[in-house]
Amino acid sequence: MRNLKYIARMELRIYFTTPIIYILATVFFGICGYIFYDLFVNFSEYSFRAINLDRMVLNENISANTLVFMPLFSYMGFFLLLIVPLMTMRLFAEEKKIGTIELLVTYPTTKAEILGGKFVASSCVLVLMLGATFIYPVLTGMFGTVYFGPLLSGYLGLLLQGLTIMSIGIFSSSLTENQIVSAIITYGIVVILSSLQWTADSIPQAARQVLQYISMSAHLSSLTSGVIDTRDIVYFVLISAFFFWLTLRSLESERWRK
Repeated sequence: MRNLKYIARMELRIYFTTPIIYILATVFFGICGYIFYDLFVNFSEYSFRAINLDRMVLNENISANTLVFMPLFSYMGFFLLLIVPLMTMRLFAEEKKIGTIELLVTYPTTKAEILGGKFVASSCVLVLMLGATFIYPVLTGMFGTVYFGPLLSGYLGLLLQGLTIMSIGIFSSSLTENQIVSAIITYGIVVILSSLQWTADSIPQAARQVLQYISMSAHLSSLTSGVIDTRDIVYFVLISAFFFWLTLRSLESERWRK
């Protein structure tokens, strides 16, 4: 456990002393902020029309959760798909490129501690980025009613998706010393997992149900809509565990190659 904490602190130091995380965070907050502003203005207009008894909107659900945060979480989930692979692409690829991977795999520490330390550091950065966006519901709550139960479900979905993509990114980074190749591999795996639901309509029923369950996008949309289903949580945990196992096998093969 002490080695895991040391590796996590070392990785966090690298994250916050290199410009890449600040660039990614700036892009993420800038785009999400703009989308939140646009959605909030639309919500304000609908609310004003409802107050004035506009029949066109009286029968619609004009809660902040429906008009602001559900679409916002969908956008944020897409942006995490783009950003997280760039956060994880260097974790092992850079070690391989500069030769320090040899020290890691021969140092008196377990492969699980190495993997755990890097994952914990990346997770802390992800939690900070998502936590900073909590200013959006706080601001919205000053002008309207926000139901925090569905809101927390949405954040849980974003966190689980981000951590799952992170596990895929770490595995991809363990396969190559080229960071760009690592990111491309991660994008490829994530796109396949996310698009399985779209191809499920043209296959037999039994296989369709399997593909629908494997599809990442279906599980995220369920959580961001405010529904916490244990099947969705188990899905993200199982996918993450599978790629952690693959990463450990990759690290083990690295030791034998050396």
